[in-house]
Amino acid sequence: MASLQGSAGYKTDQIDMVVLTHLHLDHIRGLMEDGNPLVAIARYMTGEAEYNFWSNKDLLNGGRKRIATLV
Repeated sequence: MASLQGSAGYKTDQIDMVVLTHLHLDHIRGLMEDGNPLVAIARYMTGEAEYNFWSNKDLLNGGRKRIATLV
């Protein structure tokens, strides 16, 4: 499993919440590894408007289908 340990010195088993300001691929693509969350014990949080936008099933039928199915 990849490590998130950086200059702050935290290990993945010390992280219990990940807060995402927005769900663009350059922010969320590294959160999964081999189909599993990189930080297994964490809760993942985002704002209501962002969640509602990306969880809207209409995205799967429109121009954003390619992007919506990547996440």
